[in-house]
Amino acid sequence: MGLVLIRIDDRLIHGQVVEGWCRHLSINHIVVCNNAVAGNEMQKTLLSLAVPSEMKISILDIKQTTKMIPSLEKGKARVILLLSSPEDALKLVQNGFNAKEINVGGIHYSRGKIQVRKAISLSNSDLEAFEELSKLGVKLEVRMVPSDPKIRMN
Repeated sequence: MGLVLIRIDDRLIHGQVVEGWCRHLSINHIVVCNNAVAGNEMQKTLLSLAVPSEMKISILDIKQTTKMIPSLEKGKARVILLLSSPEDALKLVQNGFNAKEINVGGIHYSRGKIQVRKAISLSNSDLEAFEELSKLGVKLEVRMVPSDPKIRMN
């Protein structure tokens, strides 16, 4: 089974992910890859509370995730890898992760970002990271929930 979906969503774990993606894909292990969250016990606890008890959750920094990816890809669990930003995705790929496709979910508006789709607002650094991921051969798709049509972002 292994790594079923890689998703960028700045909210990380929320209803769309748990009830939409995880149920649809029969996910039984959620891996959150984010340096700030991995170093914050309160955030780790809060995210863990949002995950149903039958699902395993791992909250790791980029370095830990890079080391764990080979076992995730070859393991028996059905895994969703959640990232909060395009920059985190690029760091993983630059560290040797061969991501073939990444699902882009919500990236919310904040000062300095421009809205490019209903729930996606990007900064210059987000755009640069997506451009670099495209150059590295990563397919990028926008899809908020599994029933939405795939929209290529490359």
